[in-house]
Amino acid sequence: MTSSKTILRALAGETLPTPPIWMMRQAGR
Repeated sequence: MTSSKTILRALAGETLPTPPIWMMRQAGR
């Protein structure tokens, strides 16, 4: 599972069952 793909999917507007904490951490970088 590629995190980049997950981020792209999340950005696309997909709803993830888990809170996008990793997304916030990635954005922080």
